[in-house]
Amino acid sequence: MLVFKSFFLLASLTLFHNSDCDLLPNEKYLVHYSRPRLHPLPDDFYLIVNKDSFIKYGDRIDTAKGKIRWLYGCGFKLDIDPKPAVDSNVVYPFGESFFELKKGNRDTMNFRITYTGNLHATVYMGTIIPVE
Repeated sequence: MLVFKSFFLLASLTLFHNSDCDLLPNEKYLVHYSRPRLHPLPDDFYLIVNKDSFIKYGDRIDTAKGKIRWLYGCGFKLDIDPKPAVDSNVVYPFGESFFELKKGNRDTMNFRITYTGNLHATVYMGTIIPVE
């Protein structure tokens, strides 16, 4: 039942993507976490965006590649390919976590990490900054 609810909500969020959202253009970004909520801050990382694909890398994280899946409004999920074995067997009680872009400008875009099944929960906050 919980898996069905999460799947239904995620599918619904994907269908109602807001085309007015200024999506991330093809560029290299620094993803900087600034506020922890429930957990210690994750390591900052670089994100290279090319249309609907991404490469994620950093000093203390493994390099990952995959697809960007845009959800409702300005929300997006980084779908790593291939999906880590740990993720494939885990049931998330609040749904999957995703980035929700907040108002900003081309120099800085604020974001929060929340869940598809509980949009009221904010796990992390931070800034996405274009880099040369």
